[in-house]
Amino acid sequence: MADNLVEMDVVTADGSEITVSEASNPDLYWGMRGAGQNFGIVTKFIYKIFDYPNGQDIFHATYHFTEDQLEILFEHLNRLLDNGTLPKDVNAYVVLRYGRKARELFLEGARPMRFHAYSNYANGDETLEQLYGYESWRLEKLRRLKRKWDPNGSFRFFNPITDY
Repeated sequence: MADNLVEMDVVTADGSEITVSEASNPDLYWGMRGAGQNFGIVTKFIYKIFDYPNGQDIFHATYHFTEDQLEILFEHLNRLLDNGTLPKDVNAYVVLRYGRKARELFLEGARPMRFHAYSNYANGDETLEQLYGYESWRLEKLRRLKRKWDPNGSFRFFNPITDY
């Protein structure tokens, strides 16, 4: 979703109202599309939207499972993904939120893959790397942005970049 943001009006920690885009404040534009809650408040945005080709249907489903429902979870996933027979261009997006243990089980089966948490569904115990990426250049760039746009830590309440 963040890849389709074209422009944002943002109120920064010092109260300034600025426009953020590829052409205006491009470094902040980069940071806002993945860690925006660290840098300011978006008051307006322009977003690219696309017609869906060939009149195909799109659907979204949200399921909430507890650990004791793991079997049901996999039945739903298999049904949703047509037991792996869907073509590669079909994009299924399923949000699963059912506890740390189930997350651990998924990760155990996906080794050696590193854990990545989507910020909005994080539990609060994730590392900065798990939230924002394992590349050292990425975290350093986010820290520089934090020092520049929020030096006093005004925006530090939701998955904050704290070691800047």
